[in-house]
Amino acid sequence: MGFRFQKRVSLGGGLGLNISKSGVSPSYRTRYGSISSRGFSFRTGIAGLTYRSGFGGRSRKGNAGDAILLIFAAFWLCIMAILLVLKLFELLIWLLGELVRLIQRMRYRYLIKKEVEKFKDSTIVTVLNFQADSLPEEMREMKVFFQGALVDNGSIVEKDQEVATFVVSDKIGRMHANKAGKIKFAKLPGDRLKVGDCVCLIETIMG
Repeated sequence: MGFRFQKRVSLGGGLGLNISKSGVSPSYRTRYGSISSRGFSFRTGIAGLTYRSGFGGRSRKGNAGDAILLIFAAFWLCIMAILLVLKLFELLIWLLGELVRLIQRMRYRYLIKKEVEKFKDSTIVTVLNFQADSLPEEMREMKVFFQGALVDNGSIVEKDQEVATFVVSDKIGRMHANKAGKIKFAKLPGDRLKVGDCVCLIETIMG
């Protein structure tokens, strides 16, 4: 029995070089095992129990062990492939849902834009615009976003009733109805608000 010298130099990403008196050989390690030009090992998940096999001539017993290992590896790959397909399916469903919501938002904006143009000079419908004086002076140059409605679309509101909220920086502001009547919002949550933008229509004469 003599001295045995062996050292491994890591190259990163699981790759490394095994240095021993017989030469230098590359290897690749993962949490499931390792493989090199001389053979491979596989961790069974049981503490202290590892399967090892070398390349080259093998006994029938070694071949049987390799076959079991290959079957287990194939089974594991199938499980991983199924999980990957399920994740891709979930991603596809999410993307389709986002696309539907985007189309709905675009259609709503198109229809409400036509309605705003139709009633902008009407005495029947009043337009509630976003005004700069609803913001403190130091915030008037900041981006403002429509946060959401405080009443249902199509409901009846009173004059000066709080109908919507907006966000600027980390502050929340509130908008009030300028007339009494049936309300219809022109903005959706998350929409950018600029001075003069129509926030909602209020039908002041109802049948």
